[in-house]
This record gives sequence, C-alpha cells and structure tokens, in this order.
Amino acid sequence: MLGGLFAVTKAGMTLALAGPVLVTRQAKKAVSAVSPLVGELTAGVSGTTAEAARTSSRTAVRAVRVVRNAAGPRSAVWRAGRRLHVPLRPTEDADRPDGSAFAAELAGHADVAGAYWDGGLGSVVLYLAEEAAADRVLGWIADRCGRHGLTHAEPGDSAPAHPGDTYGVRTAALALAMDVAGLAVSVGTRAVRSGRVHATVRAAVSAAREHPAVRAALDEQFGWYTAELARSGVSAAVRGLSQDPLELVLDALLRAGQLTEAIARLTAFDAGHDDLCSPERPSLGVTPAERRVRIPMEDYARNAVGGGLLAALADLLVRRNPREAAEAFLAASPMPARYADTAFHTAIGTAFAREGVLVRDPDRLKALDTVDTVVLHVDALHGEDGLDPHAEAVLDAARRAEARVVIAGDGARERLGEFATLADDVAEEAFFGLVTRLQDEGRVVLTVGRPPARCAPNCDEVTGLLAGDLCVALADRNAPVLWGADLIVRPGLTGVWRVLRAAGAARVNSKRATRVATAGGLIGGLLLMSRRRRTLVPAVPRLDPVLLGGLTGLAMGTLAAVRVAAARPPAGRTRIAWHELTGEEVLRRLAAAETAPTHWELTTRRVRAVADAVARHPAAAPVRFGTGLAADVVAELNDPLTPVLALGAVASAVVGSPVDALLVAAAMGLNAVVGGAQQFRGRRALAKLRDGERQRARREGGRVVDARTLEPGDRIELRVGDVVPADARLLTANDLEADESALTGESLPVAKQLDPVPGAPMAERSCLVFAGTTVVSGEGTAVVVAVGSETVAGRAVELATRTAAAVGIQARLQDLTRRALPLTMLGGALVTGLSAIRGRPMRRALAGGVAIAVAAVPEGLPLVATVAQRAAARRLSARGILVRAPRALEALGRLDVVCFDKTGTLTENRLRVVTTTGPDGEAREPEPGDVVLRAAARACPGTLDDPHVRAHATDHAVLDAAGPDDGWTELAGQPFEANRGYSATVGQDGDGEVTLVVKGAPEIVLPACAGGDELARAAEALADKGLRVLAVASRNAGASLEGDDEEVLADLEFLGFLGLADTLRPTAGPLIGGLRAAGVSPVMLTGDHPNTARAIATSLGWPSDAPVVTGDELAALDRAGRARLLAGAGVIARVAPEQKLQVVEALREAGRVTAMVGDGANDAAAIRAADVGIGVRARASTAARTAADVALTDEDLTVLLEAVAEGRALWRSVSDAVVILVGGNAGEIGFSVLGTLLSGDSPLGTRQLLLVNLLTDLFPAMAVAVTRPDDDDGSGGGLGEGLTRAITSRGVTTGVGATTAWLIGRFTPGTVRRTSTMALCGLVGTQLAQTLRGRRGSPLVVGTAVGSALALAAIVQTPGVSQFFGCTPLGPLAWAGVGAGVATGALASTLPILRQP
Repeated sequence: MLGGLFAVTKAGMTLALAGPVLVTRQAKKAVSAVSPLVGELTAGVSGTTAEAARTSSRTAVRAVRVVRNAAGPRSAVWRAGRRLHVPLRPTEDADRPDGSAFAAELAGHADVAGAYWDGGLGSVVLYLAEEAAADRVLGWIADRCGRHGLTHAEPGDSAPAHPGDTYGVRTAALALAMDVAGLAVSVGTRAVRSGRVHATVRAAVSAAREHPAVRAALDEQFGWYTAELARSGVSAAVRGLSQDPLELVLDALLRAGQLTEAIARLTAFDAGHDDLCSPERPSLGVTPAERRVRIPMEDYARNAVGGGLLAALADLLVRRNPREAAEAFLAASPMPARYADTAFHTAIGTAFAREGVLVRDPDRLKALDTVDTVVLHVDALHGEDGLDPHAEAVLDAARRAEARVVIAGDGARERLGEFATLADDVAEEAFFGLVTRLQDEGRVVLTVGRPPARCAPNCDEVTGLLAGDLCVALADRNAPVLWGADLIVRPGLTGVWRVLRAAGAARVNSKRATRVATAGGLIGGLLLMSRRRRTLVPAVPRLDPVLLGGLTGLAMGTLAAVRVAAARPPAGRTRIAWHELTGEEVLRRLAAAETAPTHWELTTRRVRAVADAVARHPAAAPVRFGTGLAADVVAELNDPLTPVLALGAVASAVVGSPVDALLVAAAMGLNAVVGGAQQFRGRRALAKLRDGERQRARREGGRVVDARTLEPGDRIELRVGDVVPADARLLTANDLEADESALTGESLPVAKQLDPVPGAPMAERSCLVFAGTTVVSGEGTAVVVAVGSETVAGRAVELATRTAAAVGIQARLQDLTRRALPLTMLGGALVTGLSAIRGRPMRRALAGGVAIAVAAVPEGLPLVATVAQRAAARRLSARGILVRAPRALEALGRLDVVCFDKTGTLTENRLRVVTTTGPDGEAREPEPGDVVLRAAARACPGTLDDPHVRAHATDHAVLDAAGPDDGWTELAGQPFEANRGYSATVGQDGDGEVTLVVKGAPEIVLPACAGGDELARAAEALADKGLRVLAVASRNAGASLEGDDEEVLADLEFLGFLGLADTLRPTAGPLIGGLRAAGVSPVMLTGDHPNTARAIATSLGWPSDAPVVTGDELAALDRAGRARLLAGAGVIARVAPEQKLQVVEALREAGRVTAMVGDGANDAAAIRAADVGIGVRARASTAARTAADVALTDEDLTVLLEAVAEGRALWRSVSDAVVILVGGNAGEIGFSVLGTLLSGDSPLGTRQLLLVNLLTDLFPAMAVAVTRPDDDDGSGGGLGEGLTRAITSRGVTTGVGATTAWLIGRFTPGTVRRTSTMALCGLVGTQLAQTLRGRRGSPLVVGTAVGSALALAAIVQTPGVSQFFGCTPLGPLAWAGVGAGVATGALASTLPILRQP
C-alpha cells in the first residue's frame, strides 16, 4: 500500500522534474527517428483520402435516393435509379396467380431492360432502359397485372416488409420536425413571457410516453406508425408549452440519430441490391411467428413509472400540492434509461448498415440485451471449403457476450472435428426442436444459420432459424435470402461476429442505463424533499437531474455502440494442410496468398509505426509512466461501489455542503489511487518478465531478429539448440531432430524429413517444425507458414477463451457489496425518517441520512482483495513461485483437485530403463550386471563426453543405468539415426572375442533374429504397457562395420528387450502426499497404457485402488457424463492432448475448484481453462507460460504446497479485513440509528463518519489484508456463514462501545459537540481494539492501529482542525469516558453469543 503511494509520488516528481530535461535532451533524436515515418504516413493518408472520397460519393448518391423516395407520397414501389421493385399481391378472385409469367411478359416491354419475379419479396423486380420511363412502365403494370391474378400492394401490406420501405425515415423525420417546432414554441413563449403548461399535464404525457403497457396499447389500437407520430407530436407540444428547450434539444438529438439509422439502413439495401436481388438467387419470403421477449429496459420503465406514481401519491397526501406531486412523478422518470437504450440501438443499427448487415426491424435489436444462448447451425460454420476462417472468432465473441454456445445440424460433430469441443454443446436433434426446447427452458435464443441452396420454406433449417428470439441469416456464398430474418448478414461470419459483440455491449449498456436513471431519480427526489429547485447547475435553471441523466444516457449509449463499430474483426484462420504439400507447393501457395494492401491498411500500419516510434522513445518515458498509472487508477473506479459513492457525493452537495461532497469524492479517489498504484506495479513487473522472454529467430543468411517480426513466407534457419520461432515447412534438413515433448508429450526427439505426409496426425507431421519446440540435432531451413496465435501452440492457448466469471473472493465480495448496499440505504432512510418524526427540518434530516448512507458504504472492499493478493504474490515470489495473475491465488485457497500432466511435470522428460527381459521373456529389474543391459550399453557408440558424438536420448538412459564397463573396448560404431532405426558397435570384451552388438527398434532388429514373429508379439506386449521398447542382439564379427544395413543385421542372436519410461521427479512423490494430506485430490493425465499409468501413480503416492479412466471412455460421453465419470477418478490414461481441456472443464462443471499443472503447448488450453493454471516455467513451452496464472521457476514441485497454504491464508486475511470493513460500518449504522431515535439527530456528521472510515477501515484493513493471521494453521478461511457471524459480532461490539461513550457524554456536563466527539473517539477506539485481535504479532497492524489512534487524538485536540470535523478538544473526564466505552465494547466481545469462532 505504501509502495503504491510512493509510486504515485514518484510519478509526479518524474513528470515535474525529469520530464522536461529528457524531452529537451532527446528532441533532436526523436525528430530524426520519426521524420521518415511521417513522410510515409503523409503519402498513405493521401491515398486513403482519395479512396474514402470515392466511397463517400457513392454512399451520398444512394442516401439522396432514399431521401427522395421518403419525401414523396408514400408508395409501396421502391425506386433506385433504373431499378424498380413493384410489390404485387394476389387478387381476391385469383385461382393461381403467376408472378413469374407476368415478369416474363414485362421483360418484353420496350422500356424494360430486364425483369423477374422475386417470390420472397412478393415483387416484380425490373431494370429500366432509362430512368425517365418509370411512370410509363408502372402504368403498364397497373393495366396488365390483373390478367395474371395480381394487383398492386398497398404500403405496409407486404409480408415480409420490403427492405426499401421508407416508413422509418418518414417517422424519424416527422418526429424531428415536431421537436424543432416545439423548440420554436418554447423559445417563443418564453420571449413573450407566456404561462407554462401545468406540471400535471407533463406528468400525464410522460406516463403515456414511458410506460411500456401504454405504448403497446396505443400501437395495437392505431398502428405503430400513427401512434409514434402522435406520441412525438403531443410530447413536443407539451414540452414546447412547458418551455423546456433543453429536453426538446435532447429529444431532437435522439431523433436525428434515428433518422440517420433509418437512412443508413435503406442505403445499405441499395448498396447490396444487385447481390441480394438476382434472378439466379433464391428468395424466401417466410415470416416468423410473433415473438415477444421480455426486455429489461421495459421492466425498469414499468417499475420506475409505478414508483413515480406512488411517490406522487405520497407527496399529494402529505403536501396536498398537485404541482409538487407531478414534479415527484417526473423526478422518477425512466427517460434517461430510454435515451441510453435507444441511442445505443440506433447507433449500432447505423454501424450494422455500414458493414452490410441489413436490420429488417430496428425494434428487434432490443432483444440483444437479453440473449443468453447462441445456436449456430453447422452450415454457417462449415461449408464446401471446410471450416470458415472466422468460426473461432464467432465462438469467442459469443462467449465474451456471456452466452451459451450450442451447435446444431446433421453430422456437426464429425464435420467440425476438434473445433466442436469449443462449443458448450453439440446437439444432434432437429434445429427447430432444439431452439423451441431451449426457449421452453426460459432461454433467450439468438439463431445463426445459412439457408441451404435448395430448401423449401418449411425445411428444418429455415423454421429453426426463424424460431429464434433474434434470427440472424447469412446471405453470403450466394445462399438464399431469408427476408423474414431479423438481420440479414452479407459479409459472412465477420458480420455475425459484430452482432455478437453488440449483444455483449447491449447488456452492459442496459445495466449502466438503469443505474444512471436511478441516480437521476434519487437526486431529483432529494431536491424535492429538501424543497430546493429541481436544478443542479444554477446557470442552467432547467437542467434537472433527469435531464442531465438523459444527456448522460444519450452520450453513453452512443459511445458504447461506437466502440463496437470501431472494433476490427479478427483475421480469419484458414486451415491449410501444409504437411500434405511439397516444399515447392508451399512456396507457391504462400506467394499466391500475398495480396497488395489497401490504402487504408497501409495508412493504418504507418500510423501505428509512427505511434510506436514516438511511444518507445526515451523522451516519452515519463508520459508512458503517467498515462499507465492514470489508466490503472481509472480502471479501479470500475467497480459497483463507484456509482454509489459518486451519487453520495452529489447527494451530499445537494442536502449538505460542497465540502462534504469533496471529502466523499476524495475518499473515493484515495481508494482508486492506492489500488491503481498496486495494479500498475504488478503490470510493470509482468511487462518486464515478458520482455525477458522475447524469442529470437534466425533468418536465412544468419541474421538474428525478434521472432515477433516474422510473417508467413519468411525463410528461417534452424540449428542445434534453437527454439523454433514459428510453425514452418522444412525446405532442407540434415539429420534434423526436434524435441516436441512440449507439444505432443512424446519424450523422444522426432526425426524430420522433407517428404509430404498426407493424412498424418500432428505428432507424425515430420516435414513440419512447430513453434516452441527445440532443435536437438542437425540443421535445416524452413519457410514460415504460421505465426503467433495461428501456430499450433498459439491455437492451443486460445482453445479456452471464455471470459472467466467472477469466482472466489471477487464473487464473494461482489455478493457482500450487493447485500451491504441495501442495508446502508436502509440505515440512511431510518435516520432521515426518525429525524423527520422528531420534528427536525427535512433538509437537516436528509443531511443526516445521506451522511450515514454514504459513510457506511464499504468502499474499501474492492481494494482489500487487490492488496492482499499482491502481498501474497510478493511472498511467493521469494520462494520461486511467479504469480502472473494475482487473482488466481484466491482459487489456490479453495482447491479441490489438481490435475498433473505426467510428461515433463511429474516426470523429468528424461528416459530411464525400468525393465529388462531375456530370451525367456521373464521381466526383471534392471541392475548394472544385467546381461541385456550390459549388451545394450555396449551398443551405444562413443561416450557421452565425446563432442563428436550426438548421443541419442535412449543412449543416455541405457548408459546411466548400466554404469561403467571396463571390460569392453570399442573398435567401430554406428550411432543411432532416424532413417536407420538402430545403433551398433563392434568391440572386444575381456576375453578378446570380437562381437557386434546391436540395439534398436524391434521392427528393425527382430527380423534378423531367429523366431522374429514370436519375439515381435512379446515386444508388442511390452509396448502395450506404455513402455519404449528396444531390442538387443549380437553376433560374432570382424573388427569393422563395413557393409549396408542388411549385412550388419544378418544372423543376429536375440539377447532381450529393454523397457524405458520417463524418469520421475524426486519432488513429485512428496508433493502428491502433501496435497492428499491437505485435502486436495491429485489427478494424473497421461497417454500411457492404463496399467502403466496405475503403476506410475502408485509409485508417486496414489492409492493402489485409485480409479483409472481412459480417454476412450471420455470420448464416448457428453459433457454431463464426463463430469459424472471424473467425479472420483485419480488417473486419466490414454488421454489425447485435446482431451485435457475436456477433463478440466468436466471437473469444473462438477463443482470442483481445479488447478492444472503442465509444461507443454498441449497443456495450454487446459491450463487456461482451469481455475488456476500452473506452468512449470523451468521447462515450460511459450504457450504454457502464456496461459499459466502461476509459474514455478525451478524444478522443486513441493513449493506448490506453500502456494496452497498461502492461498488459504489469503482467504483468512481477506475475511478478517472484510469483517473490519463491513462489521465496522454495520456498527456505525446501528449506532447512528439508535442515536437518532434517542436524540432526533444523527450523532455523527458526514465528515466525522468519513474520518472514522479513514482511520479504522482503509489503513487498518489494508494492513490486516497483507499480513497472515497469528494463528495461521494452514486451514482455509471462508466468506460464508462464519463471516456473517464475525461481521455481526464486530458490528454489535462497535455499536456498544460507541453508544457507551456517547451516553457518558450526554449524561456528563458538556456541549452536543463534545458528546459527538466522544462518540467519534469511542467508535474509532473500539474498532481499533478489535483490529488488533488475531494480529498482535504483526508490527504492521500494531503500528497502523497505534498510528490511527494518535492521528485521531491529534485531530481532536488541535483547534481549527477539530472544528472542521465537527469536534471539540476533550478533557480528562471525556477521555476517561471514551476509555470506558472502548473497555465496554471489548468486554461485550467476550460474551459467548458474540465470541467469534
């Protein structure tokens, strides 16, 4: 905490002193560095401007056509240049109307260049030879259409509605004109000093405008078009006559946005007309059934209007003044929420139109707020060319919108492969049945699909799509156009991605809108109750809280939509099977994929280059520091308590004094600064860590560069020891082998070669090298095919991209906040009510209530978790545990299950000999004198110390197990090579006999031995146990190894087999035992045979009867079945890399708090998905390090036990701090209510209560949070029932101590201020005394408590300062009374009913 304050001070001093010096010194260098980039930027901007001008010109032409159509008489005919749509409907007596025949006849007209019948729109679409012939052709159509059983459709009669209908433009334009007229009336009536319309009329109009039921009734009675114009006209007239120009200006801004959206929507149809309306393209006119979704904003409006009516009725009964009652109703108006909601939807509709997404009915966008399930038809994700490149981005956007993702469609699981595992569910049932079932379960469903090329209007794909509460139909790839959909998406899945982004933003905007409206209503109510004018700014007399809330909502909703519109769609991921192509084919494919960037792309790159050059310059260091700190401070304000405190500051200014408001704001700012400084320090430390992990790459030619600069098509060189910087296709390879254990879990190096390997799984794609793997031998060159998140390792990291819900401490603190806020509001209301009952002036009563409500807000709650986690992270860093995400520490304290990847985590990723068998097949433990082991060691050519020999991993294992062999003299040798499959030596033993000894793969060695078929079955039996098997054979030979492989391997005598497995880490066993002793269940994930997995687990400390589950069993189950199967499992065998994610997700769905420990890229997805992801950083891949929340910096795994203990201590510390914050505030509320009941006034004022929070909450609570309890026994704390009891105990104790001191002050001679001061000191003293309980051994806590007590005494006893806080210096008698109060509180805390557990 103090470090955070020092960081703030350091930032200020750096900016004030060092900044100018650095800027002056580095100015010339900065200019010289940026000048070339600025020149390029200027050139790019000119090209971009020209391109934008051409696009804007075309858009302007289309917009003018839209306005021209809307300005004329309303007609069902759509015109755009030489294009006409003429809607026709069957006549009443028509037997079989034939639109196609009529269109064919029309095509023969001399003035028609072409015509066809669009059945989906029910219109004849024609292209005129010249635009001037439009009226003649329309007259001809009117005369002839009856012959084919057709007649003209009236405006608005089409079903589905025509996308070019101008009713939306007309409505918005007329409403805007009415607002302008009302504004003129308002200005005119004020100029002539005319009277205003009575407030009751305004209230009645407001109720009709805002209440959803009234709006729906008017729409049903008169039609939406007429009802909306009537509402707009009456509202504008009443506002004008009420002389409310600001409200009319706001409404005009809203109407202008609606007009812009309507024009943009029709312009988008004009732009995409030739693509959507074509005789070759099917058109479906199916209209969905009426769908009604419960909109949260309508619920809020209904409640707000009802609350306003109750407030008006209460005011009328008390004051008997209709005008004031009407003002009370208007103060509760939901208008700010409606403005925010409408502004967002109109702005997002405009953004959709710009992108080519046709919004068929703008009102349907309101359902975005409530979508909780996204059902994707498989045809929308997977086409003839395979998986759509943007499919992953769509799933990611849905998850970020907190929606459940379900994939439907025949064969979805088979077509999507491993991609299907990213969805929450893959349903095998019919599309329509799935959607209706989800709706019956109470879910709001957004459906996404692409109608098949040949489908009937009633096919399952169409009916299921239209059954959704919000229907999104793709219209790319020449798919049929489903005009009845809510949104028609031409750009493909990039448009769907934008829609899903908007869904998440709509939900957030809806919540914020209701908060703004509620705040405006509360402030307006306070102004009325205090009998002040309904204005916040004297210079703007009509700017009341509701109007200010409307302005805020309008800006907030628009900005939220602009952020969605400005987001760039992620680049598509095209999955190309590079391993199936030759090197030349790969080079040609990469060269063909290179496209010339557009002017906009070039300009964007240059802007970024200039910005990066400026930002990285040393002269900008102070600015980077300051802006980074400021950003973290602002981020700290983004918690549920900030709006409450801000509202309290305004309320204090309304009914109290501006100084009180400033003090409340200062308290809020202090919390934000301290928390922001903590976050800033952690972020800088993480940035330094990442800088130290930057990978380098060697381009062809030997130049070493930053790996982040590589792009597909670049050529790289690979040498021994290099970490591969990107996925690449090999072009040359010389004995190249790579360690891919971090990716595949395979311990042995993989030999690389150049030939394509069609259909091979990832572990067998020997012509590719993968990012994050290591070259262990040989050299080669390769061409980059994927970088960053496109690599196999990068995709593994992003397999689990769901935004984590608040868990652990954060979730509990949010719950506590939600429960505490109503109590604080109730306390304030009680103080106000009791004061009013006792006859105090309303403004004075309100001031006391606001003081209690604001001061009792536990504003330190969000900061408690932050500082506690940072402190625990610092303690762990000293023990070799690097905490990348401090919030993961809380989950460590609640762990139920820890999943371990065996290879490289529980094992050292180093082979060891575990068994040998002789010719008789009997297995035995390897010993140095074992004949088979000794022979195998002699087959290892050279020595491990020979720099000219690259010993294979199996050679290391064999030689380590066999030990030295003084009786063998090597004469010749052939080391192991992947293309040979064996190693061999010729040597002389102690008897002088020359012998050839061979060890290698059984399929290579055994055919040269007698009885090879039977021996091969024995080798397979060993391999089935998960062992790496080597066959060992020998024969008498000459003193050389001349000849080919066939000659070397001739007439061998079989000696036996070696079985090899990974070496267990020495600390793995103690770790497993420690976890089990701490009540945490370990689970081992391995690809080994179940028997081998059980044996390894038993040797590490698992019970011999631990349940073993296999990957095949998991694959046969759905998500729920996997959760049940894994409930008691201890070992998961034969698990594929992609199944590790399923294991972690299944355990979490079963309610288990899960950690995942791993070191490979194939562990990254599971590490990311776990509650706590732990990477063994000493050996971890880049993907695992990136995904991990916690990294172990050395090989000692037992430090995990310390991390678990630290996590549990964290819960205890935070629990104690929460008791201080919430319990102390509860005591303040209780004492204030009791004091008000007895005296009529709140015993403490706003400033005194803020002083209490500063001295007892902020610093003491932070000190408790960053220290471990004195009686820390490693058991977990909690924030449940025990916490509730502890809060109650502290609250009662605090109230007893403060009340005792206050009563002593009341019954001893002295002033009211003296009594208040004694109550203040008793309150603070009682809380500080309780804070010391359980932390007496902490110098920090003791020092903070003593310092707070001394600070209080100094404030009270210092004249001037004491008066500022509403206190007065105390004498010895008064201090004795304070001491008695503190002692009474301490005594009360020892009572059995209040004693904390």
